[in-house]
Amino acid sequence: MSAGRRNIDASLLAVSCVLLVLGTYAPRFLLLRTRTFDPDEFQHLHATWAVSQGLVPFRDFFEHHMPAMQLLLAPLMRVYDIAGSADAMVQFLFVARTAMAVCAGLAIVLTALLARDRNGGWSTGFIAAALLGTSVVFLQRSLEIRPDTPSLPLWIASLALLARASTTPEPGASRRWFVVAGLCVGGALAFNQKLLLAGPGLAIWASVYVRDRASRDGYLSAMGALVLFGLAAAVPLGVVVVWFAAHGALADLISGTLIGNLGWPREVAASSTIRWMALRDPILSALMVGGFTFEGLALWRSRGRAGSAAAWFSGVSLLALLFVTPTPFPQYMLLILPIGAWFAARLLVAAAAAIGGDAAPGVPALRATLLAAGAGVLALLVPALVVARPVVVHPALFPAAVLGALVAALALSRRGMPQIAVALLLAATSLYSLQQIRWMQGLSNAEQIASMRALHAQTSPATTVLDGFSGLAWFRPYASYYGFLHPGVRAHMTSRDTQAVVALLTRCESAPGVVIMDGNLRALSPTLLQGVERSYRPGTVADTWILDAATSPLCNDAMRRLP
Repeated sequence: MSAGRRNIDASLLAVSCVLLVLGTYAPRFLLLRTRTFDPDEFQHLHATWAVSQGLVPFRDFFEHHMPAMQLLLAPLMRVYDIAGSADAMVQFLFVARTAMAVCAGLAIVLTALLARDRNGGWSTGFIAAALLGTSVVFLQRSLEIRPDTPSLPLWIASLALLARASTTPEPGASRRWFVVAGLCVGGALAFNQKLLLAGPGLAIWASVYVRDRASRDGYLSAMGALVLFGLAAAVPLGVVVVWFAAHGALADLISGTLIGNLGWPREVAASSTIRWMALRDPILSALMVGGFTFEGLALWRSRGRAGSAAAWFSGVSLLALLFVTPTPFPQYMLLILPIGAWFAARLLVAAAAAIGGDAAPGVPALRATLLAAGAGVLALLVPALVVARPVVVHPALFPAAVLGALVAALALSRRGMPQIAVALLLAATSLYSLQQIRWMQGLSNAEQIASMRALHAQTSPATTVLDGFSGLAWFRPYASYYGFLHPGVRAHMTSRDTQAVVALLTRCESAPGVVIMDGNLRALSPTLLQGVERSYRPGTVADTWILDAATSPLCNDAMRRLP
């Protein structure tokens, strides 16, 4: 193929991919204002609000996530009069969601740079960005207020830096890249301890790196680079440790983020999360399977020397340990999706080149067989679109569009236009993402916001709230150390902890001003609802009960004299 033809194809691919990303990313700023709030978002908002009020996580209220997002958002939250103004409370909801959207956009850009930098060229970079940017799972979870999203750009940057560090021949430059990569990994961990699941994979990669590098630069030089990486990773974590030590809560930090989570009960199966993703991103799921396999065989042939080795080992580790962790919720996939998008992009580029007879000389038959296997996996998962929900147009539209695009892409690749073929295929597969966005635009958080406004009007900044897991009163102090009581937290509590929560309703001085009796709180104790019904009156918001100290039996003189 002529150089001019290649440039035209590459330009068309770039434009197509950029439009695909913008077409799905731009509506995010509309969705963030209308999409319903996940209870997790309110949990993280309340923790941030508590920090802004001077409370310390783990010591003063229950938490089990890394605290970097809370510590960083708390100063911004203080700018808003959340306790005194319902408008300010609602405004901050969307400020926080906008911050998440910005982090998600940065993750897409860094994914493109990661894929492009590792000798993939801009074609691979643009394709990887398009695959990630049009992922329904990525859109849904990165839109929410949760620490997983701000950790993601740092994680992707660390993979790119590790790739550069491990392939840079000059030892001094390599060590500098390792230091920056370590800072990024440590920063990502300060937001999200789920990244620890990548640890075994990174350890395997490190052993491969030392074996390879020691033969050229010496064992001490190779180990020294990894030591610098580890020390740099400890710096952001050290800042968090110092902050908690200064507040006398270092033991609480260790207990809350490590010890407590080690004994966490199983809440969801990894198979359900994988199925959840396959139904929402069937095409990307298929391409990721083929991409990881394709890249794994390439690493086997290169004896792990390729720049993608750290990403591949950590990605496999993240996937495998989903079956070990007790809470592999869909947000765990956020750490895997950029790696999967990169490898899927490499698979598409290699496939288009091979079909068009443009593959580099000496490509082994094994790789061609792998390309056929990847196409077979894709063909098997395309029918998943038929059963995926929700459907906005017609379920047959999407598999038909994809299969038609596959036929056209094969024809274009054989005619020497692989870039256009890939662009066409991406456009067809993005139809499913676009219809999901259309569906999400029909969702509304108006009822949630109306409930929060009503609670704001019925309470004062000093009103304490006992909540199960609705989070609708995240802007008021919780009456209990346990601010949310979903099944995982209830299983974590001792009988004494449970009794302490129930005992709040036995004295007027400790009784919450508002009780939100959702299913989680009802499941805490059978006597809790009886006490609430006896001493509280129903509020205007569903499942809410309001304490009226002037009329409640809990607070009258006779009750006060009881032992």
